[in-house]
Amino acid sequence: MTGGGRAAAFYYPQDRVGIVILTNLAGAFPEDMVDKIATLFAPNLVLSGVPALRILLKEQGYDHAHDAAKQVEARDPGLKWPEMELNDWGYRLLSTGRGRDAVAILKFTADKFPGSANAHDSLAQAYRVTGDIPGSINEYRRVMELDPSAKDAKRRLAEMAG
Repeated sequence: MTGGGRAAAFYYPQDRVGIVILTNLAGAFPEDMVDKIATLFAPNLVLSGVPALRILLKEQGYDHAHDAAKQVEARDPGLKWPEMELNDWGYRLLSTGRGRDAVAILKFTADKFPGSANAHDSLAQAYRVTGDIPGSINEYRRVMELDPSAKDAKRRLAEMAG
């Protein structure tokens, strides 16, 4: 049989738990499920960063991204959010039709990395895809402030203005 061929494998050495997820579903993201499954086998597993945020948002709703992130940061004061991991997560949400959730994650990312043209570009794309043209225009303008050579942002602004 052929198909998506997606897999994820994680090992939590301190908890002596290993999780492997194999799927044949095109468009599946097993890496987004592995940490939650691990907590079933290691209830005292302490997750931090994106895995902890992912679990909290599934419980609390993506509209609470900033508040949930503060909860994660309170448990891990030295936490440095990984911009690319957050960005990838936002795009995965966007690609699976979860535009509103994607906007919440990409807005959180842009707020955490205000000087990142890439973070603002991703948010601009999410706004555009979800139909928030004014939000998209504002974010593409921010991209141009941060990186005047951003050709795609310039092109998108011209498309939306005309």
